[in-house]
Amino acid sequence: ERETLQFIDEKLGELTPVLRQAFTMAYYDDLSGAEACAVLGVSTGAFKARIFHAKRKLLDRTERALVTPIRRTRASSSETWKRKGLRRL
Repeated sequence: ERETLQFIDEKLGELTPVLRQAFTMAYYDDLSGAEACAVLGVSTGAFKARIFHAKRKLLDRTERALVTPIRRTRASSSETWKRKGLRRL
């Protein structure tokens, strides 16, 4: 559990201060959207956009940290022809 919290804290630290602030207000401080907008001095749309971008960046960075990308090897042209049931002339 400690490692998980440390991991989340690290990923939050990678966000820009504007996105991190909006995210923490919404999910850690349990402020309503209206309350957070008043504190930040932004419109509801701007606050929602910040939350959206923060969640998207966190998800992207978390997935990259947890999953090793699979590299696909490219088949040679003769293998591609065979797979398609074609013959070279």
